[in-house]
Amino acid sequence: MGIYNADEKKVIVGGRYRHFKGGEYVVLGVARSSDTLEHLVVYQGTYYSKEFGNQPIWTRPLSDFLGEKVLEDAKKSEGFLAQKEQSSLVQGTKGSFAPKGGTKVKRFELIS
Repeated sequence: MGIYNADEKKVIVGGRYRHFKGGEYVVLGVARSSDTLEHLVVYQGTYYSKEFGNQPIWTRPLSDFLGEKVLEDAKKSEGFLAQKEQSSLVQGTKGSFAPKGGTKVKRFELIS
């Protein structure tokens, strides 16, 4: 496992993250866009999808991966469970309130 730092943002290569919608992903690495030189997180789903197949591989800009998402319906973001080492579960952090009544949540949360 390695830690990748870019512009004071950190992602753990080999780390397991949970998306705010519930899917779990493993970070495979950090790449650069050949067009813009922007940092991209390369990550793989730990699930099967009829639409995308078994363990699909995705990319997302680093700033989006580590950024926040504003949800319009606060009921959708009642926090989430984050796994610590030894697989114990703890309550995740709820997002802070955002402009226009939405709720901010982290897009991805490190779970192990």
